[in-house]
Amino acid sequence: MRRVVFGVLLLAVATTGCAPRHDYYGRRGREMDDRDAWEIVRNDPCRYDEYQRFAHEHKNPDKRRQVVWQLARDGCSREREYRY
Repeated sequence: MRRVVFGVLLLAVATTGCAPRHDYYGRRGREMDDRDAWEIVRNDPCRYDEYQRFAHEHKNPDKRRQVVWQLARDGCSREREYRY
């Protein structure tokens, strides 16, 4: 009996340790990449407007990419301001 319980516990520990941990699965079944983040921003009018305002003032592609990821993760800043 002890061997059975030990085997089941060992199997449970091994399976949970091998499970992938991902915060986001896109339509392609994997982690979010730049294209997925851009699709999220592009398809939401609030996020896209905020990105356009930022992109008008900043030409650095790394900063733009960072803002796209932030908008995809956190959403539009207007949504955060009016949550109270």
